[in-house]
Amino acid sequence: IPADAPPGDYIGMLSIKGKIGSQNFSMKRRFTVRVYNVTINKTSLWVTNWFSLGKNQLKQLSGGKDSVEFSGNYWKWLHVVAKKMKEYDQNVIMTPVLSLTGITLNKDKFSFDFSKFDKFVQTFIEEGTLGRIEGGHIGGRMGNWYAQFGVNTPYFKNDSLKFKNIAITDAEAQNFFRQFIPALIAHLKERGWDKIYMRHVCDEPEPGNEKTYADIASYIKSISPDIKLIDAVHSHGVNNTVDVWVPQLDFYDSNYNFYTERKNAGKEIWFYTCLAPAGDYANRFIELPLIKTRILHWINFRFGATGYLHWGWDFWSDNCLEETSGIIPEAGNIMPGGDAFITYPGNGKILSSIRLEAMRDGIVDYELLKMLEEEKPAIAREICRQVVYEFAKYDTDIKSFRAKRKFILQQLAN
Repeated sequence: IPADAPPGDYIGMLSIKGKIGSQNFSMKRRFTVRVYNVTINKTSLWVTNWFSLGKNQLKQLSGGKDSVEFSGNYWKWLHVVAKKMKEYDQNVIMTPVLSLTGITLNKDKFSFDFSKFDKFVQTFIEEGTLGRIEGGHIGGRMGNWYAQFGVNTPYFKNDSLKFKNIAITDAEAQNFFRQFIPALIAHLKERGWDKIYMRHVCDEPEPGNEKTYADIASYIKSISPDIKLIDAVHSHGVNNTVDVWVPQLDFYDSNYNFYTERKNAGKEIWFYTCLAPAGDYANRFIELPLIKTRILHWINFRFGATGYLHWGWDFWSDNCLEETSGIIPEAGNIMPGGDAFITYPGNGKILSSIRLEAMRDGIVDYELLKMLEEEKPAIAREICRQVVYEFAKYDTDIKSFRAKRKFILQQLAN
């Protein structure tokens, strides 16, 4: 609804024509839309859906014409991504910093060209999408899920830039990051982006490899103490190196006291969902009732998490309109339907899904609850509690839900 639409009742007529079997039918129904004097100018919930504009995505968007990352029409398609994310209230942008940086080496001295990185970030600024820059992971597991973490370190072979995943204790890795991190921070400050920049280290540390995660994070902090680190975490034992903790929803549930302590100590707490949790927990699988996708952001309000992360914006299969599941070979995980994507490619556009529509509705609900909390905090918290009883227990009755949301609008409009 446009922000300048006058409050009041708007009356329309819905006409439907079709066939039931061989018989034609038609029907009309009058409907009324009530617009309340309540306006959300800018959302405050931090939301990121990780995305890719790799070869597969470019081919599907362009009808097979484009397939080369960072060249040709790549930047045109990046604007399409940014516009769609803006439309659905995403404001944190996963940014593959290492891939976007031109790296050259003279003996042991690195030089860095950030022009491609600047163009990437500027695209999201121009479309009004960017709230924060989410720097991509600098490392990962050196093997299977249970392996220790290493860092992606550049080297040159036959004048071609390549990366290898090695331990942070390796002199070659330390030499690179001792030069790269200060150069990046200086550039961010020059562009005025240092206050909105966050840095991933490695994804989902767990008790078996938490020490090597902490070693990498501590090394980065020793170079740049003020850099803000964000990661999805399966473990507490990372020496308090994380600034933005993003536990999986069920881990947030089972370790709520720990994360409350972190929040009270000045850290940010978000949560994420992926192929887990399942069971009664809210998530955004295709087979779940849509209200469980919408309720994700009522959970944000209920338990004080100020952000939400999901890995799957557009990791489309070749036939994503029919094959919505998939398998992660190295982990042996079967992804539920829709887990890898919440958008679809179509005719040179990125199409939303009804799950993405529900997610945006939930983001708006979060903002309405925050607005009501400013005026009537007890009422806001009680209304939310009546929808989200516990982390995995909700009132999913649609009629009851809509009545509560209408009540919030009435309270704010008075």
